Amino acid sequence: MKRILLQGITVLSGLISLLALVGLYIIHYFTEKKMGMARHMVYLRSKWRGPQIGPLFLHQWKVLSGMIVLSLLFLSFTKKAFGEIEKKEGFPKLSSKFSSKLLLLYGVCSLLFSYAYFFIAMTLKMREYELSILLLLLQNAMVVLCYGTYLWRTVWLRKN
Repeated sequence: MKRILLQGITVLSGLISLLALVGLYIIHYFTEKKMGMARHMVYLRSKWRGPQIGPLFLHQWKVLSGMIVLSLLFLSFTKKAFGEIEKKEGFPKLSSKFSSKLLLLYGVCSLLFSYAYFFIAMTLKMREYELSILLLLLQNAMVVLCYGTYLWRTVWLRKN
C-alpha cells in the first residue's frame, strides 16, 4: 500500500510539474496574441506587486526566497540519496539507475531554468511575469516533491 501511494505521489507531482510548464506557455501565448489577456496581466501585476524592497518588489522577494528554499531542499535530497561527497573525486556517487539520473537532470534543469526565467523576464518587463513566476514556483515544488518521493520509495524498497 505504501509503495503504491509513493508511486502515485511521484507520478502525480511529475505530471503537475509538466502541466505547469504547459500552462506557462499557454499564458505567454495568449498574452502575446490577445489584448484582453495582456490587459488582465497588467492589472494583476499592479495588484500583486506590493511595496518595493531594494531592487525587487515584495512579491518577487517571496518567490525568490521560495525558489532558494526549494533548491536547498532539492540539494539536501540529492546529498542524502547519492551518499557523501568523496574527497578524491569531488562528486557524489550516483545511482546506477537511469531513471534516478534522468529525474536528477530534470530537477537541476528545472531549477536553473526557473532562476534564469526569474531574472531575464524581470529585466525584459514581460506582461505575464507575475503569474508565470508563481507557476514556476509551483512547478519547482512539484519537482522537489516528485524527486523526494521517488528517492524515499527506492530507499523504502531497499529496506523491505
